[in-house]
Order: sequence, then C-alpha cells, then structure tokens
Amino acid sequence: MFPIEALSRLPTLATEISPEDWPSTPGAPSGSFRIEVDVGPDGRVMRVNPVCAPEMCEAAAIYSGAVVGWRFVPAEILGHRVSSRIHVEFEIGSPESAGFSAAPLTPSRAATPVVRPAEAAP
Repeated sequence: MFPIEALSRLPTLATEISPEDWPSTPGAPSGSFRIEVDVGPDGRVMRVNPVCAPEMCEAAAIYSGAVVGWRFVPAEILGHRVSSRIHVEFEIGSPESAGFSAAPLTPSRAATPVVRPAEAAP
C-alpha cells in the first residue's frame, strides 16, 4: 500500500449501487461503522475489515459481504495502477423509522457510503 500523498489518482467506486442493493439487517441498532477496503491494481476488492462498536459488528459483517462485490477504478501513481486502502463509512437508521430494515442514509438525510482513502480517515 502506498501513502495517499504518493497517489496521482485516488480509487473511485465504479459499481453502481441502488437502494435495492443494500443488505437487510433486521433488528440492527441505529449507528455507524466503517469498513476498511483494500483495492487491488485491477480494481477488485482484495480484503475487507469491518471496524465497529460491538453492537454494530453484525451489521458491519453483513455490509462487508456486499462491499466484497464492488469494483473500483484503481488508484494510480504516475499512470501505473497500484493497490490502495480506503475506508467506507456507513450509518444505518433506527429500526423504528426504517421498519427494521437498515440502509445507508439517503442523500436528503446525509451522505450514503462515504468512501475515503484510509490515510485521510479520522
């Protein structure tokens, strides 16, 4: 993995994602979690690592399964594709307001998954 300042192009999500693509997490508590994603030089997800509070880890594991299928335009250094690590942040709503079906917040409420280079994440 290369430090973010070495990249001439950051990885970007190539997979189109619609609300129907989000996994169902019945009974999941409201909250947020992050998934570290290692993206290969071919744009495929090589590894996912959920980073979560204990009460959010089951939902994070379910979402990790969906993220594994995503494809990215890979990061580059001077025109050469390289591996990179990004963080994808998720927030799922309360079971009362979402009918016990968790999903990332809609753009009218907040950003859906936020994809950040790992080095830039808090």
